[in-house]
Amino acid sequence: AGVAIAMATLTSEPFGEVAGEGAATLYTLTDRHGFVLSVTDFGAAIVRFVVPAERGAVDVALGFDCAEDYDAGGKPGRPYFGCVVGRVANRIGGAKFSLGGEDYTVPANDGANALHGGPKGFDRRLWRKVDDGSDKSGQHITFELVSEDGDMGFPGEVVARVTYTLEGNGRLRTQMEATTTKETPLSLAQHCYWNLAGHDAGTTVDAHVLEISSNGYTASNSELIPTAEIVDVTGTPFDFRLGVALGSRVEEAGGYDHNFVLSRNRCRRGEDVKRCARLSCVSTGVAFELCTNAPGVQCYSGNFLDGVTGKHGAVYHKRGGVALETQGWPNAVNELSFPSVILRPGETYAHTMLHAFTCEAAAE
Repeated sequence: AGVAIAMATLTSEPFGEVAGEGAATLYTLTDRHGFVLSVTDFGAAIVRFVVPAERGAVDVALGFDCAEDYDAGGKPGRPYFGCVVGRVANRIGGAKFSLGGEDYTVPANDGANALHGGPKGFDRRLWRKVDDGSDKSGQHITFELVSEDGDMGFPGEVVARVTYTLEGNGRLRTQMEATTTKETPLSLAQHCYWNLAGHDAGTTVDAHVLEISSNGYTASNSELIPTAEIVDVTGTPFDFRLGVALGSRVEEAGGYDHNFVLSRNRCRRGEDVKRCARLSCVSTGVAFELCTNAPGVQCYSGNFLDGVTGKHGAVYHKRGGVALETQGWPNAVNELSFPSVILRPGETYAHTMLHAFTCEAAAE
């Protein structure tokens, strides 16, 4: 689908300025098939992803118009649209952990817990573009962030990199890597929200069909901290193995914000990258399959979106987008039975996501 354009391109433009971080830039990669990826060095965030659907190009990623809106002064409850979150994605219970005989306390920013690395996590930092180009594997751009020893209370200097590659024909590869000078918890996630009807469609994702290749999810308490129990999805509103409309049981589930178990992987090179999910929209015919080597995928159904104004004046209401965040399991740093998220000197954290987009004929 879509009209082939002559060549792949990379362009850049100013994207606002954040106090204490500096001027942000928006980079846009376009492939020969008409897929368009815009990313910013602020938070290494995906700002838009345009699919050349049958009825015309559709931007399926929720986002904002400038870096200042992404930063939002760090206010709690901001949506983390499209950004890379770290050092530790999801929640650390009680905002504390023990490692190597030392007790660490990190800033709480979600009640008594730490969420997505704390109040000034990787999402609120200006990353540095260190590479871009085109080769036989497609068009890529790489951002790097140096997180100093003690950043948000975490030990060790961490160097994190994220590479986005438009591989052609609808394939978007996200590669997140990191090294550390001291033993530290390290678990990154790409927090894009998708609405395959279009970010500005004004509709919820309730009619999207979601498939998740998972037999269990991590049960959690009222603060969304896992209890260490893994619950069989059979006969529950969390059974997405055969594909089901997101909205069909979302109320019964109390909204989705749950970690689905995929494997016992630790995000290291050489691990298998396996299909974990599929999301599709009948009205546009747009779908993607998601593959990863991460041990879990968080399905977040946009429960707390409250009419926030996004790109080009689009208004994002409750369940106006869904995030499928491949990740280490929540609170794994405090739960010995969970796959470890501890990174040691000499190791490389390596987390792959692959979105393979397709465009079928839309339903009439």
